Amino acid sequence: DGAYVDASANMDLVSPAVNASDVPKLVVLCTDPAHGAGEMVAHLILALGDQLTATDGDVRRRGTVLLVDVLERLPAGALPATTLERLVDFFTDRLSDYLTTGAVLRGLTALVRLPLAEAAPLKILTTLLEGCDVRSLVQAERQAAMLLTFGLVERRWDSLATSGARL
Repeated sequence: DGAYVDASANMDLVSPAVNASDVPKLVVLCTDPAHGAGEMVAHLILALGDQLTATDGDVRRRGTVLLVDVLERLPAGALPATTLERLVDFFTDRLSDYLTTGAVLRGLTALVRLPLAEAAPLKILTTLLEGCDVRSLVQAERQAAMLLTFGLVERRWDSLATSGARL
């Protein structure tokens, strides 16, 4: 929807040819206050654009894994609320893409440890339980889905309990 795109002078810091060997550099850029974590993650997503939307499932999976590799290394509080909200939307939308489900579950697990908006845990849990056929996932992904569910309940019980959702 273009919400991730913010053309600025920092765009040249994230190359369109980003790959797994760039993860340490990207983590530094995304945590450097001089660049703004939200803006740098937006640039990373823009640079990964074709990899995140490719029709080739393996390419899409590798792009998603690279994004998740960066997110897993970010400290709590590194991303602004608007970026977190967009990332929750991105990953919950991707739960139905079975070729990237493993990476998506890792991404959601990384986000759960960050300060999410009040409604985000319910959105994640509802999408996981209603929009993703967990039973059809391979064992490692089923385990990741269960660990994500347990993590949400453990860390975000207050917002989930008041939702009225059947857990």
